[in-house]
Amino acid sequence: MGFCAPRKEISMKAQIDDWVNHLRITVSPTTVYSYEHHLRHLDDTAPDRRAEDWTTVQLVNFIGERRAGGAGEALLKQIVCSYRSFFKWACADNSPAKRVPFPKVHRRQQRTLDSDMALSVMAACDTSSALGTRDLALVTLMLDCGLRSSEVCRLKLKDLDLTKRRFKVIVKGGNEEVGTFSRSTAGNLARWLYVRTQEGATTETVFASLGGLKPGTKLTTGGLKVIFRKIGARAGLEAFSPHDLRRTFATIAIRNGAPTRIVQAAGRWGDVRMVEHYTQAITAEDFDRYSPVEALMKREAP
Repeated sequence: MGFCAPRKEISMKAQIDDWVNHLRITVSPTTVYSYEHHLRHLDDTAPDRRAEDWTTVQLVNFIGERRAGGAGEALLKQIVCSYRSFFKWACADNSPAKRVPFPKVHRRQQRTLDSDMALSVMAACDTSSALGTRDLALVTLMLDCGLRSSEVCRLKLKDLDLTKRRFKVIVKGGNEEVGTFSRSTAGNLARWLYVRTQEGATTETVFASLGGLKPGTKLTTGGLKVIFRKIGARAGLEAFSPHDLRRTFATIAIRNGAPTRIVQAAGRWGDVRMVEHYTQAITAEDFDRYSPVEALMKREAP
């Protein structure tokens, strides 16, 4: 049960090479990287085994060992997705992975900043320095627009319009989307662009590294994480990551009365249900400002 019918007598390593090239056409680079990693790991455990030699039971046992070794629910789900993708490609309807069950991923509380914490983060950016000027522009743009790390790092100067307060960027999935930002953020960006010129940045992207081994070059997602850790420490947060601002963007917008559909469009989500996923910090207490009784009492007040 669950055996893969061979397509051709080639090694699993060669099949993975071909499959990765197929993935590069259809999915994001991040997905390609993670999926390939999981399949290379599987192949390394049995280098003489071809794709058609794997069975459903063997795959399930291997995933069970990963779980026993400390792999979390989300990682296990990603592993199953990668196996299903590869073995379906390699074995078609005889894929041994199609009966591998998906692990249940329990919802965990995600870190979202409240208004006071967001203000503390902005205050932690010392605009008397070039670093602080850049960091405030980064934080306010991401908070205003919900940009992902990869998106803000690849945002190009030619695609930023301070007058119209708009930008274009390639988003997750490869599509080009438009976003807008506030006047306050436009001011922060204008100050950064002036400082950026003074610092001699040569990259075509809006945000550049400052200091380090390659000053003035494109800011990377790894560098962005380091920047956020430092800002968070100055703001008194135990932990602070770029993705926290995507959740905070959606949550504060909803609390300010923005309709869910507008938040979806502004955050460039393809599915409105993602807004609900990113606003888990919303609680019943947020309904207080919309109390029907309070509204009626105000209406009847002389």
